[in-house]
Amino acid sequence: DIERDFVIPQCKKIEEWLTENKSETLVLECQGAFFQYLLYQEIHKKFVKLGCEVQTQGKLLVKKETDEKQLPDYEQQILKIVCQSCGFSRVFDMLVKLKKPLVGHNLLTDILFMYEKFNSSLPDDYDNFKRDIHRLFPYIIDTKHIAFALNRHEILRETDLFRKTNLEELYTELSCHKGLYYVLYTPTIAHSKFCQKYVDSHSLHEAGYDAYISGYVFLRMAHILTSKTLGSSIDGPLEFRQYFENIKSYGNIVNISRATVPFVNLAGQDPKSNRPDWLHISRRRGLKRLTAGQILKELDKFGSLDVKVLDDQRALVATTHFKVSQRILTAFRRHKQFKVRNYYPFLDNPRVRTFLWAGGLTTAVVTLLFGGIAAVYYGKRKLSQSP
Repeated sequence: DIERDFVIPQCKKIEEWLTENKSETLVLECQGAFFQYLLYQEIHKKFVKLGCEVQTQGKLLVKKETDEKQLPDYEQQILKIVCQSCGFSRVFDMLVKLKKPLVGHNLLTDILFMYEKFNSSLPDDYDNFKRDIHRLFPYIIDTKHIAFALNRHEILRETDLFRKTNLEELYTELSCHKGLYYVLYTPTIAHSKFCQKYVDSHSLHEAGYDAYISGYVFLRMAHILTSKTLGSSIDGPLEFRQYFENIKSYGNIVNISRATVPFVNLAGQDPKSNRPDWLHISRRRGLKRLTAGQILKELDKFGSLDVKVLDDQRALVATTHFKVSQRILTAFRRHKQFKVRNYYPFLDNPRVRTFLWAGGLTTAVVTLLFGGIAAVYYGKRKLSQSP
C-alpha cells in the first residue's frame, strides 16, 4: 500500500520537523515521478500553510511560508513533475519540431535508438526507415564519415590530422597546436560560465562530454575544409554559413562500421559495395572444433577482422581491404589446421549443399544401378553367342 508505506511516513517526517523547529526547509526524497506527484498532492492538501517546490531527481523541498502570496503555484509545480517524467522525449520532440542540423559521431545506433524509443517501432522496410528519418531530421551530420572523407581529400593530402577517426583521437589531434594552427583564423571555442565541467576534465562516453567533443570536432573540420577550399581568398574569420556551404555534400551520410557498404545515405541511394568478399574458413583433420578465438589468434597479424562462426566446422571472416584478403589466402594455402578460400553465398548455403550432396548421391546410385544392369545384360548376351 503506497499510502501506508510511503505517504503517511513522509507526512510524519513533516510533522516532526515542524515540532522540532530546527530549520526553515526540509528535503523529502521520492522514488520516481509518480511517488513525487502523490506526496506533493498530499502536502498541498494537508499542510496548506507550507510551501512545497518540486526539485530534480524526485525530491521535494518543503518550506515554512508565512505569506500565502509566496506559496509556489500549484499548477506550475505539477507541470514540473510531468515535464521531468517525460525525460528525453521532450528533447526529441524539440529536435523534430525545430528541424535543426543534428551533429554526432558514428551515430547510426543513436538514430536507431531514438527512432525506436521516441517515435515508433522500427519499420520492416529499410527504405521506409530512411525516408522516416529524413522526414524527422532533414539534415544529419556524421563527423566520423567526414573524417574518413577528409583523410582521402585531395587538398588535405599533406596532413595526417584525419588519419585516425576515433572520436577521442580526432579531438586530441584537432585541439593540439598542430590542429589549431593548421590553417588561419581558427575559431575560438569557449565554455559557458554555467558549464565548466569539461574545461580541464575528460569524461569519455559521458553523454554531455561526447556531445561537446563531437561539436568541437565538427567545427574544427568544417573550418579546415572551408579554409583549404577558399584558399588565398580568405582575408579574415569565416562565417558559420560558409562552413555549411562547404560541408553540405557530406550531410545525411552516416557511417556504418564493418558492413558491405561504407555508409548509409539517408537522402538518396546507398553506394555500391567496395569491401572485399568474405573468406570461408573450414577445419582440416586434427581440429575437433572451430572457435572464433582460434581464428582470431591465427589472423591477429592481419589487423582488424570480424569473425562469424557458422558451426563447429565452418566460419566466415570479413576483412577491411582486398590486399588483406589476398595475404590471408596466400598465407593459409598450405595451413595444417585451417582451409581458407573465398566465400560463395549460393554454393555455401547449407540447403544448397545438402541438395547438391543428395543429388550427387542419387546420381551415383542411379549410375551404379544402370551400370550393373548393363553389365549383366551384355554378359548374358556374350554367353549366348559363344559356341
